[in-house]
Amino acid sequence: MDHVYRPWTVWAIVAPNLCTPLLLGGPFLQHNRIVVDHELHTCIAKDVNYNLLQPIVVPPIQSQMKGLWGPDLLWAKRNVVSKLKAVLPEWKDIIDDECKLVKGIDIVTAIQAHINNLVYKGELKALDAKYKSKFEDWFPVDIPHNDTMLSDVLFCLNLKDANKVVQLQSYDCPKKYRAAWKTLLDSHIESRRLRHLDSEWSSPSFIIPKPDPMVLLRWVNDFW
Repeated sequence: MDHVYRPWTVWAIVAPNLCTPLLLGGPFLQHNRIVVDHELHTCIAKDVNYNLLQPIVVPPIQSQMKGLWGPDLLWAKRNVVSKLKAVLPEWKDIIDDECKLVKGIDIVTAIQAHINNLVYKGELKALDAKYKSKFEDWFPVDIPHNDTMLSDVLFCLNLKDANKVVQLQSYDCPKKYRAAWKTLLDSHIESRRLRHLDSEWSSPSFIIPKPDPMVLLRWVNDFW
């Protein structure tokens, strides 16, 4: 680091017995209020708005021991070690006082959650077998051949790239319009013009403000 940002010190949590010891950094990020954005390649401490991945460039400090060698270098190193031994215990007490205790792992809650997950998976497996047996005639092992289908070719579409993914246009919604946006959505849901849909295909929507600020905004759909 560039010695500009000083984080809170927390106890490290290491997951042993793996192919390599894994350091769990969640408590450090939580206590220091650090937000990681993998898309923008940033790691920002919210309290000081400091990006840890793009620190401020500080000119290198010229070493005072440059040019020392032999006995002079040995005595210089001993002086540095003696000064550190005199200063570090005092700093250790200060850091220990400022450290925040990290909440330990609740073993009972973790075990209970894992048991509930196993029970849920067992229930899903039992339901899967039950309904497959109940509707066995709807899920044959092999679909029988059908000779009654039309064989005439009406038209043929040649795609340039059959594997190309359609990129949908998206629009940002300003925070000040979100209340009006929710009002419009709730009104359409109550009138049953909208319903929940899990399809990956959709038409982007946006809203347009009107000259009169007391009038509800206008909803527009982009069908193209």
